[in-house]
Amino acid sequence: MASHGEGFRKNAWHLHPRLEVPDLFPPAVLFSLFDFDPRPKFRESLKRVSGIDRESTADGSAPLDPALTRQLRVTAAWDRVFREVTGDRVAMVSRDPQANEPGDLKGKLRNEVIPAYAVLIGSTEPAGTKWLASRATRYHEHVVAWCLPINVAAGKVTEIALTPENMIALDEEHGTG
Repeated sequence: MASHGEGFRKNAWHLHPRLEVPDLFPPAVLFSLFDFDPRPKFRESLKRVSGIDRESTADGSAPLDPALTRQLRVTAAWDRVFREVTGDRVAMVSRDPQANEPGDLKGKLRNEVIPAYAVLIGSTEPAGTKWLASRATRYHEHVVAWCLPINVAAGKVTEIALTPENMIALDEEHGTG
């Protein structure tokens, strides 16, 4: 007779995300899994937030720094995607503190970051395409996030690496940069 744990492993899909961005600071991102592509929701939210900006510009109360205003608008619009996500559906992935660190951060990170970088998510929800979407963060002066389609299958572990090559620059991709 199989144990409950063995049954779960056999019937559940598993996801193992890794953060592979050596110069991301802080070296961690929050993420959630969606059953749909959240980018259309982001675009709708960005239109609403942009409308508020136009209203404030019309009455003369616009902030002084347009670049900062753009970054805040994009971050707020992306954050709205997560509005309905409950706390138990959010996870954090951090970079391996033993990985090669850029220059002066090497010793500091090894001494101060908790080495809990391995995340494995398992679920008996229906398998198929899920979307791993991270919260917005900053990277090389841009507001970035990850929004990756992932095919998961029962009884299988799906590995996914979050890298600079598969991140999206939210402030560029949607015509706000």
